[in-house]
Formats: sequence, C-alpha cells, structure tokens
Amino acid sequence: MRLILLEDDAVILMCTQEALTEAGFEVLPATRGSEALALLSKFSNVVAMVIDVNLAEAPDGWEVARLARQILPDVMIIYTTTAGGLSYKTHGVERSVLLEKPYTLERAVSAARAAATPDQ
Repeated sequence: MRLILLEDDAVILMCTQEALTEAGFEVLPATRGSEALALLSKFSNVVAMVIDVNLAEAPDGWEVARLARQILPDVMIIYTTTAGGLSYKTHGVERSVLLEKPYTLERAVSAARAAATPDQ
C-alpha cells in the first residue's frame, strides 16, 4: 500500500515515515505541497495522503487535498494539524479524517490503515 506523507517538520516526517514503513506501507515523503502533488501525478496507485495542513510554503494542506482529489478522486486524505477541528469542518474534503497533533505514531498507523481499507 503506497501513501504520500506531506510534512514540513523534518523530525515528524522522519518518525512518521519510519512508523508507517514498519507497518507495511510504501511511503513517499514530501516536504512541500507541490512535491506531494508531483508524486501523486507520477504514481497512480497511491491509496492515501497524510497531509500537514500548515505548511511553510504555498499551497497549504487544504489546497493540496483539493488538488489531489482532482488528480486522483479516490485518494483518501488524512489531515494533520495542531489547529483543531474547526478549520477541518469548513476546509476539509469529503471522505477525509483529521489527526490532531501531537499524535502518537500508533494513531498515525491506525489512520493510514483505515484510509487504505475504507470498506473494512
């Protein structure tokens, strides 16, 4: 199961990527929204994207998710943020989940598994 992990904090990216890889995911890391979208265009078999909402460079995570759905309509979206759920309710795309920071690596893996197998 391939997923894209978009996170601009190097430590969070490294730790989350390692946990997801150990859980059996093929993780394509990205630190910028444009990089994540390029990966999605290159690999059509991505099942999910874990997207940090607040990125240092534009586009932000909300926009990345909207653009990702134009590229691959069925990709599952897992947003990560410290901002709380209010913005998620107004900016989140359909069929997505919110993983509030700080999150445990176990919660990240659980969210990715649920996103990768939505019918189970």
